[in-house]
Amino acid sequence: MSLGRTYIIWMFIFFVFIQLMASMSNLGLTPLLPFIQQEQNLTIVQMGYLAAAVHLGIALFSIPSGMLVDYFRVKWMLLFGGLLVGFVCISLYLFSGYVLLLIAIFLMGIFYAIIPPVMSKGLVILIPQKFRGTAMGIKQTGVSVSAFIAAVWLPFMAVHYHWKMGYLIIGIIMVAISFIALFFRDSDGDRNQKERSLRSTFSLIQFGDVLRNDSFRTICYIVPFLFIAQHTTAAYFVVDVYERFDVPLLQAGYLLALLQIGSIIGRILFGMLADWLFLYRRELLLANILLATGLVILSFVLIPFSSLITLSILAFFIGMTSSGWNGIFTVIVAESVAVNYVGFANGVGATLGYLSAAIGTPIFGYLHNLFGGFSVPWLLMAGSMFFSAIFLYRLKRKKEQDVVK
Repeated sequence: MSLGRTYIIWMFIFFVFIQLMASMSNLGLTPLLPFIQQEQNLTIVQMGYLAAAVHLGIALFSIPSGMLVDYFRVKWMLLFGGLLVGFVCISLYLFSGYVLLLIAIFLMGIFYAIIPPVMSKGLVILIPQKFRGTAMGIKQTGVSVSAFIAAVWLPFMAVHYHWKMGYLIIGIIMVAISFIALFFRDSDGDRNQKERSLRSTFSLIQFGDVLRNDSFRTICYIVPFLFIAQHTTAAYFVVDVYERFDVPLLQAGYLLALLQIGSIIGRILFGMLADWLFLYRRELLLANILLATGLVILSFVLIPFSSLITLSILAFFIGMTSSGWNGIFTVIVAESVAVNYVGFANGVGATLGYLSAAIGTPIFGYLHNLFGGFSVPWLLMAGSMFFSAIFLYRLKRKKEQDVVK
């Protein structure tokens, strides 16, 4: 089925906007935790449960949601996922007790888990391969941009109105825009008997074939390190510069903003490079990004002075490399399997990633306490980046040898 250029552009804009709003519902909880704590008289442990509930929901439901996307197709799952995320955001405005809030936030994670696989499969259908890396990179910037907006706008709403008001607005917008998904045209398999027969043989055997795919299996090996690097750099970079270099918290916040800006630019830049220079060698680009991540983190560990300019440059490049891989990773996963199983593959990757981040981030903090600083944890992270890059280089070499044979 040939898709018109105007249709592709407007549907892509819709994808970016729904990614922005859905991510805001997911990431908006963090800047609101102090307001929730004050209202509910919560302990630090109870706040931790709230923060962990959404990620636990995403991790537990990513694989089932990916399978549902493959079976029920993009149009209906995008509508269904958007409506559910919107309704649970609205429910936060109605609920008041801690237990009800905890359940609602957990459900938010479960319903948000539908969004990444349905977006990935939708873009695979919508965008031609030669533009897919750029499109995925732009779409993924919605995550970083939503974090910026949530960090500024939601506390403003909490101070001037109530912390629930921001979520009410997000929920209403999500419900309203989700109906645009009805205009999405799934692949011509809608009228293709062969693809209908593939749907009817939805089985664990076929998913076993997906898991035996060399490219996908390699990605599964390295995805825990990717997610741990992304989450720990955002969580501990400011703490380290404050402890090690006595950088004031205000300036440390400025460095964190640069890290996020680097993340946004990296996702777009690497997406464009994936299309222009690495169209059939995306694994090689990801390996180079991981190698650069390891080198930048190593430079940060070994830096002997606390020049704000130097720290600013390092913060920017740490953000660019440790988070800029996201769009490329999504494209590699999507292109490593048949289009019928993109949702399942994305769900497996998301589950491994979020579970690893949930476990790895506190372990990183524990290593700080064990060794009396962040130097050893950063060195271990740099080593994991080098290790992951070697894995990808070996995959690329094997694929080249298979082509020769």
